[in-house]
Amino acid sequence: MENEKLEFHKNVYEGYKNIMEYYDEIISIDADKNADELFHDIKNIINNL
Repeated sequence: MENEKLEFHKNVYEGYKNIMEYYDEIISIDADKNADELFHDIKNIINNL
């Protein structure tokens, strides 16, 4: 999958965004954050389920 062109990955990303519009139970997180921030965000999401 790493060998795919950027356009492929953009299409996959857009596909997931489209799916998220229809399913409220899908949760997205900002993976650009550092590990500690991600842990905190995920922990908060889990605690609010």
